[in-house]
Amino acid sequence: MMYGGYDLAPCADGLMLIRASAAIIGHPDSVQPSAGGMPRTREASALDELTFDARMLFVEDDEHIADVIGIMLEDLGFDLVHVPSGEDALAMIDRDKDGFDIVMTDVIMGGISGVSLAKKVRSMHPALPIILASGYSDEIVGGYNTGFELIRKPFSRRELIACLARHLKADGAA
Repeated sequence: MMYGGYDLAPCADGLMLIRASAAIIGHPDSVQPSAGGMPRTREASALDELTFDARMLFVEDDEHIADVIGIMLEDLGFDLVHVPSGEDALAMIDRDKDGFDIVMTDVIMGGISGVSLAKKVRSMHPALPIILASGYSDEIVGGYNTGFELIRKPFSRRELIACLARHLKADGAA
């Protein structure tokens, strides 16, 4: 049975994760309105073709945000290990024998903050790239002045790729 948007939303408690092929609908950040009000697809850039053959430790305490960002990261080729806290991240780094190519962590979390986590990881693994992610205001996040790259949530797929490409070798560039 097919549901309309009105019928489906209450059945899903108002939350749906939708995954579609970019080849079919285009990337969300590549669609721009035309003069007639209908969307038109912007020319694809080299960023759209990049993928990463890398292992990431992803630290995010919000399950729904972790799901959405996790899908994007896995679609980009990452072998993703998600943990919900800074404490879990430190434990994972201690016990994981394969190592990680990059760490991406939320900034504001209960327990160890993303900034404290990043500083501890940097002291243990000075060459390991670390990206901070936050949806909080510049006043809150800016006070940290961390020396780590910060990507602002919500971010587009293209913004994420550009950020990751500054820290890792990417595959697929033409």
